[in-house]
Amino acid sequence: VGQTAIVPITVRNVGAIPWEWGGEQPFRVGYRYYRNRRLLALGADKDVRTDVPATVAPDTQITIDVRLALPDQPGNYTLELDLVHEGVTWFKEQGSPVLTRWVTVEPPEEVDADGRRAKASLPVPLFADVSMKLPRSGSPYAQRSLDQIRYLVISHTATNPRVRLDHIAQTHIRYGYPGIVYDFVIDPAGQVFKVSELEDVAQPREQWSERGVNICLVGDFSAQSPPLSQLDATSRLCAWLAQNLSLSPDAIVGLGELSRGRSPGESFYAGVSWKGILTRQVRLHLAALTGHGDTGRVQELNSMLAEQKTKQSGQTERIGRLETERVELTRLNQRLQDELHELERLALQQATETVGGVRIHSRIEQLPRDSSRYRRRRAQDIRYVVVHHSGTAADAPLERIAAAHRIDWPGILYDYYIHADGQISQTQPLDEVVETDEEYLADAIHVAFAGTFDEQIPTGEQLLSGGRLLAWLLERFPQLRAESIRGVSEFVDHASPGAQWMSGQAWKEMLLASVRRQRGMVEPSDVESNLRGRLEEMERDVEVAERLNQELIEERVRLQSENLRIQGQLNERQQDAKQYMAPQPAMRTLVDLLPKHPTLRYERRPLSQITHIAIHHTATPPGMAPRRIAELHVAPDAGRGKEAWPGIGYHYFIHADGAIDQTNLLETASYHVYKHNVYSVGIVFAGSFMNGKIPSSAQLRSGAHLVAWLMQELNIPLARVWGHREFPDNSTVCPGSEWTTGNRWRDLLFERVEQIQAGIGVKSIRHYMLFWQRAYPGPLARQDYINAINYVMRFRPVLGFSVQDARNAEYVTIVGSEAGVSEAEEQLLRQNGCKVERIAGRNEDETNRILSDMAALGRRFRTFDADF
Repeated sequence: VGQTAIVPITVRNVGAIPWEWGGEQPFRVGYRYYRNRRLLALGADKDVRTDVPATVAPDTQITIDVRLALPDQPGNYTLELDLVHEGVTWFKEQGSPVLTRWVTVEPPEEVDADGRRAKASLPVPLFADVSMKLPRSGSPYAQRSLDQIRYLVISHTATNPRVRLDHIAQTHIRYGYPGIVYDFVIDPAGQVFKVSELEDVAQPREQWSERGVNICLVGDFSAQSPPLSQLDATSRLCAWLAQNLSLSPDAIVGLGELSRGRSPGESFYAGVSWKGILTRQVRLHLAALTGHGDTGRVQELNSMLAEQKTKQSGQTERIGRLETERVELTRLNQRLQDELHELERLALQQATETVGGVRIHSRIEQLPRDSSRYRRRRAQDIRYVVVHHSGTAADAPLERIAAAHRIDWPGILYDYYIHADGQISQTQPLDEVVETDEEYLADAIHVAFAGTFDEQIPTGEQLLSGGRLLAWLLERFPQLRAESIRGVSEFVDHASPGAQWMSGQAWKEMLLASVRRQRGMVEPSDVESNLRGRLEEMERDVEVAERLNQELIEERVRLQSENLRIQGQLNERQQDAKQYMAPQPAMRTLVDLLPKHPTLRYERRPLSQITHIAIHHTATPPGMAPRRIAELHVAPDAGRGKEAWPGIGYHYFIHADGAIDQTNLLETASYHVYKHNVYSVGIVFAGSFMNGKIPSSAQLRSGAHLVAWLMQELNIPLARVWGHREFPDNSTVCPGSEWTTGNRWRDLLFERVEQIQAGIGVKSIRHYMLFWQRAYPGPLARQDYINAINYVMRFRPVLGFSVQDARNAEYVTIVGSEAGVSEAEEQLLRQNGCKVERIAGRNEDETNRILSDMAALGRRFRTFDADF
């Protein structure tokens, strides 16, 4: 929570306009978070947007390191990544596809007083090299050089695909080997493990060991071939080994070809003959690596490879030295970069000169230009001052104008640019000019005023600053006269500097008058004096603002830190305020009633080891009972490569009507999530949730209650409630295609869990016995009340006459026929999630007998198998 992640995102511009970097309306990558299908409002600190690093032209692809500010509350979120044209539109609003990902945000890791983690995180393997972790006998392996290797030897474990690597190593040690005899092991999911060094030889004088790289596939392939993921991983590994060891695909052999056995199974040699499939895949990989089978090129590369191998041994020490130097150079480079940025900042401050009382800011080095397309110009060759208008919004950034000019010119066409507030920027050096024969371009200094002047004219600040600049230019270049000041439209047919230049308000004359006043030819008007004062005041304000800016930045950092501290305190108080404790839901215990294997037993675990909850679906018709599921789990299934299990895999079973069965004790580490059983609890929902189907409302209601209660009892955050397929190394669609896509029943379940955690919608009464009563002073079910006395003494339900009160109960027993409590009122209770049973004999005596018999038998309900 609260962290900022850096994620590489690849985008392609399939539109007709470029995505521009910088400027007033840049293109950026933004994002939104959704929780339980509701859009979350992002504060300024979370709405982080990442600029495209450069202009992205149409039909161009680029990868951007996008910054994501994660939410401050743990939980499961939908992240939606989109592009935004600032001030214009989000791409999604124009029909462009977005990128959606599921994000789990976990709370900060808790540490106890001894510095140990309070909860273990999910053990996801990050490295394939496990050779140093496997047991060894203590006897050393024999050694070989890599040039002795002639074969890629394929074998199989011929065992359960879930067999552990350490068990394989221990078995090999018992047979007298120094350790595991393989070099690589590949599991059914395609994960490759390096289990020993290539130089190690387990059985000298045996060709398969001394001259082969031994690759073992986990599983039994006597009758069937390996799964595609395992076969594909094997082919890629073999291709890599063949290329690096200068072997051909013909070096691939089965262990049975070099020994007396038939490993890796009969299917490798005959039938499906996956040896041929593997060899063809390796040839394809090698062809791609070596230029599509060019044998001449292969020989050349092989000789180069051999040459490089002879040089490699002497490079290791040099690489170590270079790595040390690289680290030092990186530190030095960072320090120099910091100094460079500081120098650039100082240079920018110093790149300002005062001309005629007006500061001119140099922007020459900041704007794009191709210096090779300019020629030198002598001062005496300047004959004109040409006035332009920018033809854009007055506040358009210079970078965008320069980029537009770069389409036809080597850089921005103007030499000076007068902003709307009167500031002057120099955009080109005066001693360089573009290569052109047009005299109004080659022999002129070009001054542009920000804005479009077809209906309006420049601001007073612009006219005053323009007059000062032009007066200074006339002084610097004596060959220039007032007549040398002309608009572009006076040379060529052009709209610049606007319709108001020489007609209408005729701002050319205003500009020339400003020039004359600056040269002392006319006393400045009161208006111009005021404008001059305003400009001087603005310049002073800029200097003050620059001094204050650093102080504001430091204050902002301090306030952000204080805000984080206060937010943390607020979160702690919110957590402390959550006092509601979810009650245990009603459930039936079937732990000792379901079929179990006669000899196999599950391992036991302490409750403190449980850190995750796994959600499943049975993938069967919803009416299939837990007993039948248990029978399927206990029985072996050779067709699917499944061995017998000690018992049913799940801990809880939720029926279509919402009834809950406990099928395993929580201390039981049953089989339900491959590689992750030891710390997870399995909850299965009856049914198959594919193609638009999701659990019933009753299932979602009781399932959420169960999840909320388990989270509370086992101290598990909602961020660690995962669907079966969300666990690493589990290639399955469980709990159905609608879990996180389509109808997204995970959102519905989690939303209900959060409601229950807040005490919303949880039944406050376990069992309510409802009697009928007419409006006062009408009659009530006096005799039914008396008849139920034995039942009440035995089970002690809540008694009452109010349908409204009964709606708050999990179970409702109605006493009497529809003449008392009507059928419509019974349906209302069911619609409110109540489990309803009606006890009504043919007369009051029979009702009395039914209730008394139930009390004597200790049976609270006739239709529900629950007691509490």
